[in-house]
Amino acid sequence: MINFKYIKPKDIIILDDGYSKIKFDDCSYEYVDFKSLNFFCAIKTLFIFFTKKNSLSLKQIYKQSLYRMYSPKLAISHHINGRGIECKFLCSDIKIAIYQFAYSPTRFKLKHVLGNFKPKKNQNLIDYLFVYHQDDKESIDFPKSKIFVSGSIKNNEIKKKNFKKKLNSLLYISEYDPKNIGEHYYYKKAKRLIILLSKFCKLNNKKFNVALRSNRKDKKIDRKKEIEFFTRLIGKNFNTSSLNSYDFAAQSEVIVCLSSNLGIELLSRKYKVLFVPVHESKYDKYPYLPKNEIFVNRNLQEAKIFFKLQKIYKINKKLWENLLKLKINNLKFDPENKMFKKEIKKIIVNNE
Repeated sequence: MINFKYIKPKDIIILDDGYSKIKFDDCSYEYVDFKSLNFFCAIKTLFIFFTKKNSLSLKQIYKQSLYRMYSPKLAISHHINGRGIECKFLCSDIKIAIYQFAYSPTRFKLKHVLGNFKPKKNQNLIDYLFVYHQDDKESIDFPKSKIFVSGSIKNNEIKKKNFKKKLNSLLYISEYDPKNIGEHYYYKKAKRLIILLSKFCKLNNKKFNVALRSNRKDKKIDRKKEIEFFTRLIGKNFNTSSLNSYDFAAQSEVIVCLSSNLGIELLSRKYKVLFVPVHESKYDKYPYLPKNEIFVNRNLQEAKIFFKLQKIYKINKKLWENLLKLKINNLKFDPENKMFKKEIKKIIVNNE
């Protein structure tokens, strides 16, 4: 697809394919379109490719030309897609801010962000880094980057709605993946947990809800097949919703997940979440979660899961929030990304 858009200079370009959905009120910004080819940039690219000696590929010259046409003071992306690093590699004069896409059981390391890019000696490919948690900041190996603890940028940007909690409801965050649905050990344990939760709801007169993974457009999962997966396991004894998972969770009294990143985000919002990270190994321990607390259960023993769920239902909101503050005080939720936007504005204004 070709677009004929005239590209104007911007203070900020965002390279995350719209993942963060972040908005800025006091500076110019634009989400860079990688799905279509800009006609004017393509002409410029071909001219450079055929008239100048260049070690870059045609695709790299196009991206380099595209970034320079925007002439930004800052480029923002997450650490998974590699576009922020590539932008710095192609245009060393552009400042780069990378935010943490999701938490990692192996901790946040330089190799996770750099991918195939190998920096030259004393070259800094990341100017600013925004991470989930203080633990990430302390364990990180980015010696030349300015690091901030921001929490999840995506989570912060999504407005926390004050829905009335539906009493006696339990929400399970689906991690369904049709590629690994067979005999993969992870899904054997996931199936066992789903069956246990269904049984708990029947015995305790709770409404069993499922936040479908197929509701997320980025996952490209067949909704019908995901529902069929749950139906084969527990019959029709569950409910789904077309609401996004954040709003569905806001209405739910208690939430359960294996190790979903969404679960971490919801816990940062002080929601009642029980984690059952039964696929951990001694090498891969999920961060932020204490070894033995009311909101963590590291096995599939029915009695223990039922006991913790019953206890969570009984804890009032104030006591729950105090418990989280005591046990995981640095799990940050910054509504509307106020801190992140404040720091970005400093970078733009002061050209730090």
